[in-house]
Amino acid sequence: MSLKSGTWLFYPATTVIGTVLCGKTPSRRHVLILVCITDHSNRLENLSVISGSCLCQCVQYQIIGDITNMGYCHCHKCQKFTGSAFAPAIWIAYEQLKWILGEESLSRYQSSPGIFRYFCSRCGSSIATVAPDHHLASVCAGTLDTDPGIKPAIHIHTASRACWYDLLDDLPKHRLEP
Repeated sequence: MSLKSGTWLFYPATTVIGTVLCGKTPSRRHVLILVCITDHSNRLENLSVISGSCLCQCVQYQIIGDITNMGYCHCHKCQKFTGSAFAPAIWIAYEQLKWILGEESLSRYQSSPGIFRYFCSRCGSSIATVAPDHHLASVCAGTLDTDPGIKPAIHIHTASRACWYDLLDDLPKHRLEP
């Protein structure tokens, strides 16, 4: 099976199973196709691992597998969640996000039906937005401890961007979602 650029592959922790997500942003409805990759060893050693943590290091996480989508979200909810003009985000499958330490210190807030925003209850760091029913997560890129090997490629929800922030780069800009 060949996968074209922009296709997302996801790997749950116990087996090497991929999910191809058709679409460009995680907030749109997508068609999910399960792709079974035969690997009876169940070893994940060839998968990339990106680490991140909160400000106080109480909560630590890993992103397992390739990251193929990163951008800036300018929606009002992301502005409030990050306390900034936009949220630099990495969009992944929920199954790629593994809590390594401090999961009991995570607090969550349901910002929309089925969408939960996770933050450290100790230091207040915004860590991720998760839509488990859709198998999607958006990780706050500012919490990464290691290089994700990707740079932001898009601005979304620019219709609600902060009036005091000008978009000066050459990245594609979408008033809502592409």
